[in-house]
Amino acid sequence: MRCDLSSILPPSTLEDPARTAASLPGAALLRVNFIPGVRQHLGWRGMHECACDPGSLTTRIAGFAGVFGLQCIASEETSDEGGVASFNLSYFPSPEEERLNNFSVEAGICAMADDFIERLRDFPAFDDLSRLFTVAKIHCQVNKFGQFSLSLEADEYTQIIASDGLKVKTATEVIEAVAPGECDQNLDSLACALPFFENLVASMTHAVRTKPTNLQISEGACERHFYDSTGGMVVELATDINRQRLEIGWATYDKFCPLETILTTWQAPADLPEPYDKASWLQAEMTGAKNSLDKRSLGIKEKPKLIVLTGFLGSGKTSFLTRFIEYQAAHNGFVAVVQNEIGQKGLDASLLGQSYAVSEMDEGCVCCTLAGNLKLALADILRDYQPDFVVLETTGLANPANLISEINELEDDVTFSSITSMVDARLGLQTLNEYEIARDQVRLADVVLLNKSSEINEDHRRELEDGIAKLNPVAPVYCTDYGDINPAKLYGINASWKREDTRVKDHASTCEHTHDHGHNHHHHDHADHDHHHTHLEDGISSLIWKPASPLAAKKLNEAMSSLPENVLRVKGVIDLSDCEAPQLIQYVPGAPMMTDSDEAQGADRFLIFIGKDIQKAVNDFSAHF
Repeated sequence: MRCDLSSILPPSTLEDPARTAASLPGAALLRVNFIPGVRQHLGWRGMHECACDPGSLTTRIAGFAGVFGLQCIASEETSDEGGVASFNLSYFPSPEEERLNNFSVEAGICAMADDFIERLRDFPAFDDLSRLFTVAKIHCQVNKFGQFSLSLEADEYTQIIASDGLKVKTATEVIEAVAPGECDQNLDSLACALPFFENLVASMTHAVRTKPTNLQISEGACERHFYDSTGGMVVELATDINRQRLEIGWATYDKFCPLETILTTWQAPADLPEPYDKASWLQAEMTGAKNSLDKRSLGIKEKPKLIVLTGFLGSGKTSFLTRFIEYQAAHNGFVAVVQNEIGQKGLDASLLGQSYAVSEMDEGCVCCTLAGNLKLALADILRDYQPDFVVLETTGLANPANLISEINELEDDVTFSSITSMVDARLGLQTLNEYEIARDQVRLADVVLLNKSSEINEDHRRELEDGIAKLNPVAPVYCTDYGDINPAKLYGINASWKREDTRVKDHASTCEHTHDHGHNHHHHDHADHDHHHTHLEDGISSLIWKPASPLAAKKLNEAMSSLPENVLRVKGVIDLSDCEAPQLIQYVPGAPMMTDSDEAQGADRFLIFIGKDIQKAVNDFSAHF
């Protein structure tokens, strides 16, 4: 008996047993977290992959106000050609959560800091977070026969005793935070970790479509830690509390590593002992809850709706997307966002052979970066995540006319809904006058969103709306700020879903495509299509600039202020010599922005410049430093 892990792990990973063991838990969590019904059924409440360590992630589960963190700390190949990996499981309590009082005083101070929540997104980059908040160890073992196990090892209570007490200096006085000989930490680690582990096991069961076949529970002695006023630490065995190890195997895996005393052993097909006889991980198939369903489990073949989101650089596509995703999540919808940004620094080598890479995850969406053919990537995304909406977010310099042929090829997979075009109200007249791509983005739109509309006066707005109407007299125009508009107004229940086929073909006809619009789209020869305007024909290109060292804020502001009009966009991450946090840079003409970005702690430092005659502009910019 064996499990087919190829459904959740790529062949390159499966060739390496240690890498398989290190990747398997995260792969299972990713698979189920973005099937709305299964996520809701199991109690997951969102997930984020850490930018500084792609194998680590944070997640929330129902019943816990805080955040769990899972980090692989070691993996190796075993002597029998298998693999084993160990993970730290951390729990970061909410500052308002009662459980925070059971952590150490140092952990409580850390959790009350203003940057605590922000640091959690990349917790592996901060040693103090793992040291203070680790509650358990999780192990994954695999063998060459497709058998594997997951195990949880945690103390019933993790106790740290302040032998000499602990005093803390406040703004006004020194107070005794812990009396001599009392617990600085008395954390119910097993009770905290067990719900996460049970969700992980249930997620694995669903991901591999196979129920566990083996279980073993054992216990042994745990340690109690004592520290004194000099910082010295003494470790003693505790006689009144235990460490417990819960091991669960699939495909008859039974090579367990018990602690001193085995409490329970089970093997299928025998009945499971209480309280595990009704465990959620016994269900390899599960229906979704309420209005959010696992479509694959229920045999539902409803096609998701496709929205092509376009708009010139800096027009507000990301702001609109954020609100669109929030709306869908609130209504039990799930969104897959497919991005393909100009100026991107290139795909990681690990992406070779894959059609897309997941770049961001949350409760309401999965964001993917295109790494190949759109149709192949979309097929993989629909299989893996079963979204209700797919938003194809184009670069600000993309001409949607060049996507028409690919959109036509997607008709078996999605229902085409809309080409939605964002226009920057403040810069719209100038942009439409100067760039053919911007005009094409409006010409091909089903809906036009006039964003940042509060920044212009009524006469300017009417002039811009007249210009848009000349390019596209049929598309409705909505005024927005920060992309904030009710999506139901644009794509609601009463929207004209039956327009999609004729609308796409109308677009193609307008752009003088000559191919047949029948159903045999996979026979297209793309060389037959008429040519459409691209950013290169407008003389637009991109260039990456890497600073040699942290920049002075004053010089950076001067350099940004001196950028010529032909620089359309600057974005990236840099360090400032007088600022601890990395700075996220966003620039459109006349509106430079710098914001702290602790999430970019592990990222490269660079700026991407996009515009005309960009080499000279970058040379002049660099000369300021």
